[in-house]
Amino acid sequence: MRSVSNVQGTPADLDGMLEACASHAEDLLRAAELLLSQARLPNVAYHLATVALEEIGKAEIVGMEYSARATGKEIPWSQKHMEDHVRKLFWALWGPSFAREVITRDQVAASQGLARRIHATRLSGLYVRLEAGIPHIPRDAVSESEAQSLISLATARLGLQRSSCSRALSPEDREDLLWFTQAAENQHTRGLIVGGESMRKLPELGSVAEWIRWLRRQFEQAEALGRCLAERELSREEPQPDEAAQDKWQLRVRFRSSSHSIRPKPLQSWNSRSSCIRLRPVDRHKDQLDVEFVLPKAVQAQALWWAGYNAARRFVVALNIGSGGCFWWHLPQHVDRFYEKLVDLEQDCEVVIEKRPALKLDWGRGVLSDRDLANTSLCWTMLPRAEEAECHEPFDHYSTGLAFLAKNDIHLQLEANAYEQFYRSLQSGMAVYGDWDRAGPFAEAFHLAMSALLPEAEERDKYLRLGEQFEVVPIRPEGITLTEVGEMKLLCDAYFLQTFARLVRHRSRH
Repeated sequence: MRSVSNVQGTPADLDGMLEACASHAEDLLRAAELLLSQARLPNVAYHLATVALEEIGKAEIVGMEYSARATGKEIPWSQKHMEDHVRKLFWALWGPSFAREVITRDQVAASQGLARRIHATRLSGLYVRLEAGIPHIPRDAVSESEAQSLISLATARLGLQRSSCSRALSPEDREDLLWFTQAAENQHTRGLIVGGESMRKLPELGSVAEWIRWLRRQFEQAEALGRCLAERELSREEPQPDEAAQDKWQLRVRFRSSSHSIRPKPLQSWNSRSSCIRLRPVDRHKDQLDVEFVLPKAVQAQALWWAGYNAARRFVVALNIGSGGCFWWHLPQHVDRFYEKLVDLEQDCEVVIEKRPALKLDWGRGVLSDRDLANTSLCWTMLPRAEEAECHEPFDHYSTGLAFLAKNDIHLQLEANAYEQFYRSLQSGMAVYGDWDRAGPFAEAFHLAMSALLPEAEERDKYLRLGEQFEVVPIRPEGITLTEVGEMKLLCDAYFLQTFARLVRHRSRH
């Protein structure tokens, strides 16, 4: 069942929606109490208390939607969170603390972990499972004390939700809260928010509102500096002999995306700043992007192929890291079937038989935005230059991983190959940028460097366990699907973007 909010930006709309969520949560908790005390069905009572928490979480999301729309903006991820059980539980657990307590990384991680455990416990109390031929009865999955504890927790959170007043925020606070929710949702910036420097600043300031304002300033300053560096690079302001610097070649490359829709407006903003790389939409193909490179006369004809290819590959790596999506020259086509048509002659009807799951990642299909392109500019600027040969290894692995992803289909499955390349990209990237000295154990350095991006040790262990399979001979990789490949790519994206932002901040101080 889809959860739909309908906040139109008026106080009456907001009050009506919040009251509806709170009233329903109250009904659910009353029913849970009855089921627990009279029917002795703790598993069903636990489920109702969980749904009550979800309604409270929904109210938190609605409140943020109101704050966003009051400033004329939208929260692009709100509908996705409305439809996700664990995310609604997270906002129910963490949301009420947002404006009242000092937030810590451990608190956020604990809320995320608790939300997942509550949902898992609820599922175990709803469905009969067979394990090794033995049925697991839902009634036995949840104790009375567990059900009562969750009812008490939900009741307390309901009280906090009823007493909150998100509309009391000033316009400046609303802007900051909207920025924070968007930044916390973005995988690239989330790691920086819960990173060491940020967490040290929070108790120093002593105010969540001031901390968010400080965070926003840091991000905006870093972004402005990155854009300045990118503009200087893109416009080739470095002095060159006049004749050598004259425009000579125009090269157009077409990339396809399985993750983003291409809209003209952000491309126009890019083109207003860049003279040697121009971005063009492709008519009637919103999943395609034309990139035009203008190369100078200094590039002689015999070097044109390599100069053009290196520019295109450098840009597509920057675009993938900057957007957190998937762009390449081509995308796999035969991801679920090998035939054009299959007919049941006896029944005289067409039959569809497909591979499930299909060899296709669901990237979420976002829109290539100004922020994505600002990140791309930063990456283009900070990727190693041709003469920095010792720094190329991470991005050689990264582009090879992209190539494997683009060739992965039912005829040749390359998930393990792609995972290994992204894993090697992260390994060598940590070595190049000083997070691993190659002498000590990689696992220890990985846990330290990834703790902000992946707060839970179990998650970090999963990626290490899969990657370590490639360190033994013979290699027999197991447990690697496209899902794991996509996750490892996103981890690379987040690490490199965070590292580039750190280098920009360091450069600005010196």
